[in-house]
Amino acid sequence: MSSTSSCCDWNIDILKNLIKNTAELDVVKIIHIILQLISFFILIVCLVADQWLSGDTGHQGLWNVCYTNGTSSCCGKLDDVVGYKDFIGATRAFLIIESLIFLAIFYTIYRTVYEKDPVYPVATILTIAIGICTFLSITIYGARHGDVSKSTTSTMTLSVSYIFCALNLGLQIIFAGFGLYLCD
Repeated sequence: MSSTSSCCDWNIDILKNLIKNTAELDVVKIIHIILQLISFFILIVCLVADQWLSGDTGHQGLWNVCYTNGTSSCCGKLDDVVGYKDFIGATRAFLIIESLIFLAIFYTIYRTVYEKDPVYPVATILTIAIGICTFLSITIYGARHGDVSKSTTSTMTLSVSYIFCALNLGLQIIFAGFGLYLCD
């Protein structure tokens, strides 16, 4: 029973420290942290959602593709479809690299909140790297999406996941601006 109470006490202490340390940050730093977290969740949605392309014949993500024919639909892994591996693989790779860079961003957030050691130059450089990866992923995918449309009987257009990824690029540009402001 005592181990449970010490576990809960430990969690409560962490939460108290988080609230206390966050309350000591200025508004711009708090906004920067919140926006980075939002951007990370948008990235995860972009990676897993199956709506990079959509049309009247189905939809496609980075991992799955679904085709509909009137009343029935057929879904499968995108890797099984011939001819998509080059640009889909590159898009996936850049988004996965971006996810890994976010881990480093979270470490800078930890240092800022818990150790009160703001590492804004590092966070800004990492944010710029994330923005470059996002730009490359949406550019590669956007340039090659027409190949998918040509292989189906109707046109598939860029859809929700692609748009969210593009919005994430906009957020990264804002974050880089915040980071440069915080570095001064």
